[in-house]
Amino acid sequence: DFVNAYVLGNVGATGTMIGACATFLYNLKLACDDIRSGKRRLVIVGTSEAPLEPEIVEGYNAMTALITEKKLRQLDGLTTDSTQKTQFHNASRPFAENAGFTLAESSQFFVLCDEELTCELGLSVYGSVGDVFIHADGYKKSISSPGIGNYITLGKAMAAAKRQLGEQALLSGSYVQAHGSSTPQNRTTESKIFASLAQAFSIKNWPITAIKAHLGHSLASASADQLFTTLGAWSEGILPGITTSPQIADDVNQNNLRFILQHEKFDPEAMPLAFLNAKGFGGNNASCYIISPQKTHEILQQGMTEKDWLSYQKRNVSIRQNIRAYDEAMSANKIKPRYHFDSDVLDPSDLEINANEIRIKGVAKSIQL
Repeated sequence: DFVNAYVLGNVGATGTMIGACATFLYNLKLACDDIRSGKRRLVIVGTSEAPLEPEIVEGYNAMTALITEKKLRQLDGLTTDSTQKTQFHNASRPFAENAGFTLAESSQFFVLCDEELTCELGLSVYGSVGDVFIHADGYKKSISSPGIGNYITLGKAMAAAKRQLGEQALLSGSYVQAHGSSTPQNRTTESKIFASLAQAFSIKNWPITAIKAHLGHSLASASADQLFTTLGAWSEGILPGITTSPQIADDVNQNNLRFILQHEKFDPEAMPLAFLNAKGFGGNNASCYIISPQKTHEILQQGMTEKDWLSYQKRNVSIRQNIRAYDEAMSANKIKPRYHFDSDVLDPSDLEINANEIRIKGVAKSIQL
């Protein structure tokens, strides 16, 4: 309720779903489903996670899931009597020789709109959500172990993307933002999923990257980190590499895959498609495909008359100016955080109620019943 009560003053519909490390993608699916059904036209979707607490660290340590200084020094070949400093900035090493993940904190929120409202308001487009797929694992040995569900989610995402954008976009214009948690189990199981599906869809040298190399694992917000990095890659024309991993581990399946170990410049026009993959404890598997802003603009333009498209571009000019001004002011520390505690608090006396609608004091539009 923090966002609704203290930031936005929102009385609209709310919804949430928890799915371990796939939580953000679960909520992204809720948002997309609501928009596509016509129930909502604009949705703010996001997650916030702050797990850097002693109890949480102790819990994951009990599972031997976290990297420790001792493990990290062993990976780097440093003896206990060595005076060489521990390389903490390289602690998270997806798909390399690794020994556990690094906890992180993150808060990411995104605004989703239907196509008509986007054009009507002249909003800037950073990409679009193709679809999100979620599946359980079925029978397996333990709750925390991975199963077959992630094969299904990613396979469905790839097939749906192929149907929407064509085979060539999948074969030569896509890459994967992997879950890449930096654990020995993840590096073998997730790479096997990618290799199996790349073979099934006849993909060669499929680019694979993992942003946890730089940000660590923010648990519920992890796939949100993957999304904002994906949008940023298209904006800047740079694919972030797994630069903390000196080389891919021997037990990682690299068939038909190309793990990106250095940052790479690329042409966003030639890369219209990105897949986000999330593997959470408890059979919480989710995968989605994201469409580039360039391709999204192309799709929008195809559904509009030339006059309407030019009108949208004209409205977008002032929006982009506002975005630039806000970014500059925020970077210069001229904007304070938006926090309205005990401000414009609503109570029942602010409502006008009849059998057809409810009106809220200070709000122009009524709520239809």
